[in-house]
Amino acid sequence: MKNFWRLLKLSYEYRWWMALAAFTGFLTIGSSIGLLMTSAYIITKAALHPSVGELQVAIVGVRFFGIARGIFRYAERLISHNLTFRLLAKFRVWFYKSIEPLAPAGLSNFRSGDLLARMVSDVESLEHVYIRVIFPPFVAILITALMWTLFGIFNIVFSIIITAALAVAGVAVPVFTAKMNKIIGERFIEVRSKLKTLSVDLAHGLTELIVYGKEKEFSNEIISLNKEYNKLQFRMSFIDGLNEGLILFVLNLTIIGIMLVGIPQINVGSLSGIDLAVMIVGAMASFEAVLPIPTMAQHFESSMRAANRIFEITDKTPNVLNSENPVENVKSYDLEFKDVSFSYSGGTDFVVRDVSFSLPEKKRIAIVGASGSGKSTLLNLTARFYDVSKGAILLGKTDIRQIEIETLRRQFSHVSQSTHIFAGTVEDNLRVGKPDATTEEMTAALIKANVYDTFFEKQNGLKTWLGEGGSKISGGERQRLAIARAILKDAPILVFDEPTANLDSENEQKIIKTILNISEEKSLIFITHRLVSLSEFDEILVMKKGKIVERGTEKELIAKGGFYKKMLDAQQQVIFQL
Repeated sequence: MKNFWRLLKLSYEYRWWMALAAFTGFLTIGSSIGLLMTSAYIITKAALHPSVGELQVAIVGVRFFGIARGIFRYAERLISHNLTFRLLAKFRVWFYKSIEPLAPAGLSNFRSGDLLARMVSDVESLEHVYIRVIFPPFVAILITALMWTLFGIFNIVFSIIITAALAVAGVAVPVFTAKMNKIIGERFIEVRSKLKTLSVDLAHGLTELIVYGKEKEFSNEIISLNKEYNKLQFRMSFIDGLNEGLILFVLNLTIIGIMLVGIPQINVGSLSGIDLAVMIVGAMASFEAVLPIPTMAQHFESSMRAANRIFEITDKTPNVLNSENPVENVKSYDLEFKDVSFSYSGGTDFVVRDVSFSLPEKKRIAIVGASGSGKSTLLNLTARFYDVSKGAILLGKTDIRQIEIETLRRQFSHVSQSTHIFAGTVEDNLRVGKPDATTEEMTAALIKANVYDTFFEKQNGLKTWLGEGGSKISGGERQRLAIARAILKDAPILVFDEPTANLDSENEQKIIKTILNISEEKSLIFITHRLVSLSEFDEILVMKKGKIVERGTEKELIAKGGFYKKMLDAQQQVIFQL
């Protein structure tokens, strides 16, 4: 229930709209009751052949309630659905703002498909909280009060009967079916999440699954989950049907009860047959208010399960937070690591140990070493995806922990070996680097990145569709496009993390040349395990097991004959063998 109250708190600003939606729902059902009761009066009264004047008021009532019912129903649907869509939009924005500070470290333990299910399906499930959980009880309570008053005009016994009947249909039946639905609702959310997770994995990894002959095994698992999903839907539909059946059973008992009490009163003359007919029809109409309540219990369970999954993420504490009075301006772009150590687990198992180096503004530095030596971790620390365990990182002589996070990250343009290309056009992807970039600026960036001809001579220019993850272009073209995006951002410090790792030697040389050309007036950090074209760098840092074991220019490192020289000889030997 804690998360239920949290959902209500999130929607507090719409409280009056919620009240208005519930009130129009009451007016709608109230109009239906009035319409049927006045209609019943006219029909039974007309059977006695009265004068038209005696029916005139009832005729006006039928017209009034008939028109009012349509107006109030339209207003209720308009208000409730508009409110729901506004709430869903707010929830989506709130959820994104909640998880954005967690990325990437805080979300690394979640599968992409599971995150997608939480962001889309689980958030959408919350709409049931407002349309099918909050509104029905309020409407039912108001209708029960209305029926108590109307039936009390005839006899207090009838008020007791209709109130008890509505209470059984609106409380006892939902409690009974809620117990049946609890386990099904929880499992339904879990299966839906797993199904979406596997579907995303299948879409992204279909090629690999086909290559290794695992596509049938994977698809069988999806089929199995889909069968379970359908079975759960069937069970939930069965419970829906059971709800309606039980309520209709209670309705029939209510009619029998009213007749058992009313017929003796007709015999003694204290109640007319017309009054009894009006009450029976009115009782039947009033049950419209409690019909949604058993379903409410079902949707409450699934919605709360979805809410729990959402709050499970949003309640996580971000790995990094702004200081109380963050610095919002960077005075210079000199970068310095001072005795930096870092452990992902927070213990003493450091992946980076006692790392110290400086990168003066507009200088170039290369960080080399085998995979797992801690190179990429340094970049994660620089962008404050994580905070250092020991030591400090300074930018412009200011500890980066004191700099406002968005301000800090604006100082870096980052290109990794697996830069994400969004499913969109070239223009869409370039605007990630600079949302307000002009056509001329984007064209110039593509020219500098040596990828202009690819899109403008062979394809549709900036409108070229790149496919999911850039599937319609080659690896080299993806990297050059990522470089163009970095150029557009125009940050003072360029960071390249293994940008040529998956490329052939020809493309590798071209991209390195491009990187060196665009970094002439900027600081450059170049991380690689391939020792190619490093003579242009002001300093090379050689890392091994999280430590800097050598440093210097390429000539100095070769002359030392140390670890760098051994790496270079091993690489050349492999190339020679090929």
